[in-house]
Amino acid sequence: MGLPILLVAAIIYVLTMPEKAQMVAGWLWTLFSGITKRGDRTAIALRVQGHVNASTKHLARKVPDGIVEGKLKLKWSSSDEATAYLRDGDVVVFMKRSQHHEENVARALMVYLPKAVIPRARRYLDQPTMAAVDLTLAKIILGRSTASQGVLDVFYEQHLDPACEEDAALGKLVTEMDEIDLHGWLLRVLLPEYRRLGNRLHPAQPDVRSQADTAAFARWIHRLAAREPGDMSIPLSYDGSQMRVALVFVASRSRLEDEGSEPYRKYAKKLVYSGKYDAVYLMGRDNNIWAVNEIAERLAQDGRVDGSTCTEFTLRADFARRKLDRNRGVVACLIPHITATAPDPEDDLSHFEIESFSPTEDPEQPSGRRRFYERPPSGIVRDSNIEIPQA
Repeated sequence: MGLPILLVAAIIYVLTMPEKAQMVAGWLWTLFSGITKRGDRTAIALRVQGHVNASTKHLARKVPDGIVEGKLKLKWSSSDEATAYLRDGDVVVFMKRSQHHEENVARALMVYLPKAVIPRARRYLDQPTMAAVDLTLAKIILGRSTASQGVLDVFYEQHLDPACEEDAALGKLVTEMDEIDLHGWLLRVLLPEYRRLGNRLHPAQPDVRSQADTAAFARWIHRLAAREPGDMSIPLSYDGSQMRVALVFVASRSRLEDEGSEPYRKYAKKLVYSGKYDAVYLMGRDNNIWAVNEIAERLAQDGRVDGSTCTEFTLRADFARRKLDRNRGVVACLIPHITATAPDPEDDLSHFEIESFSPTEDPEQPSGRRRFYERPPSGIVRDSNIEIPQA
């Protein structure tokens, strides 16, 4: 009876944790690799695959679906130039083998990411921005596990630091992507919107408009991420040629205590019903997370909302030191129906002011700002403790 039980347990392990199983298989291959040279090569490849796939799977648990597509499959080649191809839903990487596991993992990950992360959208996006995204994602993936510490050091020494030193503009973009990720917005706002844009534009031929717009969108998100607490000078909606996104920060604890989530729900609904946005995001932290969940759940039932997601996550450890003493965050996304233009008569939404950020035609010039109103905003009173307009 012992052998069948062990066999069943092994099958369950492989099915439920395939990435870990690859690493175990790699170690087993290592025990017998002295028999053949091919066995040694297979053992190393399995260990690298398992390491990358396990780390990437951990990342994907708390992000919207479709951001990372396909697992790594590693094939050794004699060429000094590494390449990657999409095959049967996986990303097959061909590269030259190093004698050091850490170098193999770091290089395989850097070749894998451009083919695995929003691959369909890539051709429509600003390429320098995506190069910075890939470097930032690699640092995130390798930094989440103590088992990857050696690999992280190699990644810094052989990939991240040389790339930033060689190209100062890329180094600046990496710094901006890191600050966006500090808030949890890289994987939950920037990349989902890039993916949505790619799905809308595919299979059209790329042009400079989408590339310039995606670069401007990243700059807008970074300006919000870099602002000081309480700074309300940056518009909370983006109105570009290809991308239109609005944000609602559920930020005032005192107002939630006095009025509940209703003012925020009405404002989010105003944005959804305006017909001006491809996505409306709600965000909160710590004690305000419940309100974002409640608003998102209620608006998800609205007939003018085509889809919604809501993701809670742990903020990076350095968020408290660099920004505020907060531990957890939540990002909810509402996808308005494309024909949603008329407000629901049950709510009087006409008094809410919408302030919009519009990029200039020249992506090298400072982005412009403009305001538009559903009607003259008489009676609007700003509340310094809240980050959305209110009546």
